[in-house]
Amino acid sequence: EKLSRAVGLMEMLSVTGILLGAFCGGRLFDFWAAGGAGPWRGAFGTAVVLAALSALAWLVFQFLQPTKAQSTEAFSPRLFFRHGSLIMELWRSRPLLRATFGIMFFYGLGAYANLLCLQLGSDAHQGGLGSASATSTMLLLMGVGTLLGNLAAGLLSRRGVELGLIPLGGGLLLAALTALGLTVHQPAIAFHFWLAISGFASGLFLVPLYAFIQEAAGDHRRGRVLAGVGLLDSLATFAGSTVFVLVASDSTFDLQPAPQFFMLGGITLAMLAFALRHTSSATGHLALRAASALFYRVRTKALENLPVSGGALVICNHVSYIDALILQVAWPRRTLFITFVGRRPSWWRLQFRATGSTVVAPRHARAAAKQAVEMLKAGELVCIFPEAQVYPSGVVMEIRRDFEAVAHAAGVPVVPVFLDRQWSPMFAFSGQKYFWKQHHHRLPCPVTVNIGCPIPGDSVDTFKVRKALFDLGEEAFSERPELQGHLGRACVRSLARRPWETQIIDCTGDRSVIKAGKLLAVAAALSRRIAARIPDRRVGIVLPPSGGCCVANLAVLLAGKIPVNINFTSGRAAIEASLRLGEITTVLTAEAVQKKVVNFPWPEKTLDLRREILACGKVAILQWLIAAWLIPGKLYATLLGLPQVGDQEEAGLLFTSGTAGEPKGVPLTHRNILGNCAQISATGILPKEESLLACLPIFHSMGFTATLWYPILRGCQIITTPSPLDSRRIAEVIEAEQVT
Repeated sequence: EKLSRAVGLMEMLSVTGILLGAFCGGRLFDFWAAGGAGPWRGAFGTAVVLAALSALAWLVFQFLQPTKAQSTEAFSPRLFFRHGSLIMELWRSRPLLRATFGIMFFYGLGAYANLLCLQLGSDAHQGGLGSASATSTMLLLMGVGTLLGNLAAGLLSRRGVELGLIPLGGGLLLAALTALGLTVHQPAIAFHFWLAISGFASGLFLVPLYAFIQEAAGDHRRGRVLAGVGLLDSLATFAGSTVFVLVASDSTFDLQPAPQFFMLGGITLAMLAFALRHTSSATGHLALRAASALFYRVRTKALENLPVSGGALVICNHVSYIDALILQVAWPRRTLFITFVGRRPSWWRLQFRATGSTVVAPRHARAAAKQAVEMLKAGELVCIFPEAQVYPSGVVMEIRRDFEAVAHAAGVPVVPVFLDRQWSPMFAFSGQKYFWKQHHHRLPCPVTVNIGCPIPGDSVDTFKVRKALFDLGEEAFSERPELQGHLGRACVRSLARRPWETQIIDCTGDRSVIKAGKLLAVAAALSRRIAARIPDRRVGIVLPPSGGCCVANLAVLLAGKIPVNINFTSGRAAIEASLRLGEITTVLTAEAVQKKVVNFPWPEKTLDLRREILACGKVAILQWLIAAWLIPGKLYATLLGLPQVGDQEEAGLLFTSGTAGEPKGVPLTHRNILGNCAQISATGILPKEESLLACLPIFHSMGFTATLWYPILRGCQIITTPSPLDSRRIAEVIEAEQVT
């Protein structure tokens, strides 16, 4: 798991040390030679410093802990003649040989580049003083680039050996060499910049090659393989130097630096084509993972439950078409993904394969299961999406039983994994659409991967896995940070984001249209009046579904109070019990409601909603309306004094009807309402573009959540009618307003 990082660190220190030494050597040479002592004195002084540093390095190494030799064979001069067998060790493994070719290319190219920098430094100063300093500066820039490239390759290889970096480094190196050929006679800053980029690209190219060789060689032959690689590296360095002498010497071709850079670019292009041919899959997966990082922020929970090594079968819910890609980002181990799909067109299957999934038709399930068993026995990690189709809500549906036979035959543990919040971004079903959707989600979208405890393969069954997935889903959902928020603050931010949109079409009496900004402004102004005049913790609301009802509930919530919608259709005794249990002394209503509900035990402090809004004053409402258009929702909520966290605090109080005795209070917390709204949104059936008929009474939980708070939070347009029993009026409104 850490091999690539370790190799990256070693290569970074080694190559950087070599190039830094070349820089310092050049500077020291010019320093001593410039004093009039001549070049031989400069070379001698530099050699003395080199000898002293070598002695210091030898002394430091004496204090390091010695490692046990892999071989007990005594030293013999014949060892020098056994390098041919080391090369044969590489020849017998074609993947190792191909990786060695890449390393030979690096060292051959590096040797040529070093000599080319020496030629450039000499040409710049006509071979006189300053040539060594100019050369050392170029080598230092390449060294700094290589250092950063090695470090970047190690950091990008979190999943292990990342072969996809090889073509990336090769392509960047090709671009850098081409740019060097074009800027060799330009101002030094451009040329030096591309020198550093070439070093960076070389680091990206080299680290995964060395890491792959060390991993693929295994402990039993790693020493022999690395010795063979070292021998071929030296031969490549010699070959690169020889080619430079033939190409740049005055007695041969005498090529200028620019054509030489283009020649190196041509060689790099050939190596890039070779690398792409053998690492196309790894390169494609790396590109997809990099693209996914732009849209997703993946949080992995309980990664310790995933086995670090050995075979294991992962069972995951299927939420979107890039689930495999998300899981590859979530953990470092390579994984084979298997998706069972029904009859689908070829282009439909292609999108699964592009993200690393093996698509299996039901008739080929047996062959896929056999392949999975073989890979599991070989110690690989296999992930199966047992659901026959994508379920964007995240709810675990029907699970195919194929994985049971795979787990029993392979004898490996089964690891349940749940993907949460994957439904919302662009690659999932939302708004009744799979494609061409308009989204207003922040990027990158948060995604949680919750990994459960392994289940023994010999005792696993569908029931256990399904239960484990349900438990993981509940755990992941409960930990969503947005559920800790405040309902009022969430409503303010939603309305302030779109003040020009129509939020409510009130068909209770005369048709009226209420924009989101107006709803927020009136509720904000009224909330200041409620907070100043009503000391009670809870405020009763007696109104049918209407624009006024929405204003009243939102205003009470923004005032820091708890709205209590009273069931005015209950008997007098039940209503009196509700007012007493809720400790309600103040009620917001309308004159028309008071006249119609004559049997209601109106408390002494009964306020008319229309009069209270008028008492706020047009100036105050206008101020809040202007603020809704001009300032961000976060600041608007802060001006209202709304807290950041609501979580388990009471946000609303409902009462049972009292048919089985005295009504019982049912407090709903901010977490309850925000969670229910998130669950409704997850189904995808009520997107922002839909219009919703709001005729359910607000004193019932469905009306309170689905037709009051959800449309405000999600942005759905609501059309209100006062009664769900007036079917004629409802039909007329649906036809007139084109309710969807």
